[in-house]
Amino acid sequence: MVYNTIDKEPFDFAELVAWLRQHGITPDGRAIEHSLARLELGFVLGRDEQGRYVYRVPLFRQMILRVVPSAKLQVEVDSWKSSQKQRGSLADSRE
Repeated sequence: MVYNTIDKEPFDFAELVAWLRQHGITPDGRAIEHSLARLELGFVLGRDEQGRYVYRVPLFRQMILRVVPSAKLQVEVDSWKSSQKQRGSLADSRE
């Protein structure tokens, strides 16, 4: 989630879900809300006047931006898709 949103600040839940769908990922709303809540509790994320998410710690944001978040994001997306294929293969072999 961080790699996707770090350069799109501010962002909201709907934008995050739309991005996931656009990349062929079936979003789990509960898991997304849980992740956002954890990032808020850790003071990594906050909310602006419109209720959109923003990164509270400029140093954290700069650090992530330096490590080419788009490349790391692609690795995460590929990994998720691979895990979904493996789950499908396991389910097929059990039938």
